[in-house]
Amino acid sequence: MPLFQFALVAFTSIFVLVDPIAAVPTFLAMTGDANRASRRHMAARAAWTCLIVLLTFSIAGTFIFRLFGITLAAFKIAGGLILGLIGLDMLRAKRSPTKETPGETEEGTEKEDVGIIPLGIPMLAGPGSISSVMVLMSQNAD
Repeated sequence: MPLFQFALVAFTSIFVLVDPIAAVPTFLAMTGDANRASRRHMAARAAWTCLIVLLTFSIAGTFIFRLFGITLAAFKIAGGLILGLIGLDMLRAKRSPTKETPGETEEGTEKEDVGIIPLGIPMLAGPGSISSVMVLMSQNAD
């Protein structure tokens, strides 16, 4: 697969699955009492957390597959099911419970810093984006 084509597929897939635009209302609800500088700090921490988690799984993905004896085909099926459930929730115009539950949002409003949990993980770097990164990198390694 040419590099440009892979980069385009990877970027669009990850951007749609991370879905930072849909996380904005929840972020604003969780940080309602925070000042502007604190919000900016939490948003940056969430973005860095998402980047580090996805990079870690992209680098360690093939090792994890080998360690647990998971084939790429089996993981594609499991990842496809997760993505299908997320897609159905998107069609119904609601946030997927694999990314965010109402309890997490309520818990987040009580936390002082929501940058890492629940915003960075699982709202941004959720199971769908992690599995996609692992599959994309495993396919590219072949």
